[in-house]
Amino acid sequence: MTQSTFIDQIRSFTKSQSANKKNASAVDWNERRQVWLTQLNNLLNDIEQWLKPLCEDGTLSLERQSRHLSERETLGDYQAVSMVIYIDGQTIFLEPVGSIIIGAFGRVDMKGPFADFMLLLAIDDDQDLNPVIHKATWHISTRRDRRRLLPLNADTFGEAFQICLGMGE
Repeated sequence: MTQSTFIDQIRSFTKSQSANKKNASAVDWNERRQVWLTQLNNLLNDIEQWLKPLCEDGTLSLERQSRHLSERETLGDYQAVSMVIYIDGQTIFLEPVGSIIIGAFGRVDMKGPFADFMLLLAIDDDQDLNPVIHKATWHISTRRDRRRLLPLNADTFGEAFQICLGMGE
């Protein structure tokens, strides 16, 4: 490699990095954080509804907790809500990981004594290739294939919940 080729490549690289930074600065990170926190709150509300009969009869209890997250270069430091589910001496944690992750607009880890799952705020494969967070919906990864996402609903959550407690698979 000649010196001029090396210099040209470095110049090209720094120009492309500068362009990427300009595009990143065009994102309204405050809005992005607010949408992520709203989506997270909606997820936890859905889970509360799905588990409501078990809460009402005393089978389990739920607790929301504040969790500090830091996505310094984009969303900054902020507080998010997590959930802890107590059932028959066991605990399942629903912990937000963040919004700036590869392949999705947000991730919540569901951790139980026997299994873990990822809840991902993502775009369905058949949707627009230039998605926006407003079109994203919650999905759950399976234990068998973490790359395969299923739409999150009462049934898929219930199946994961049982596996986390050691009741299946």
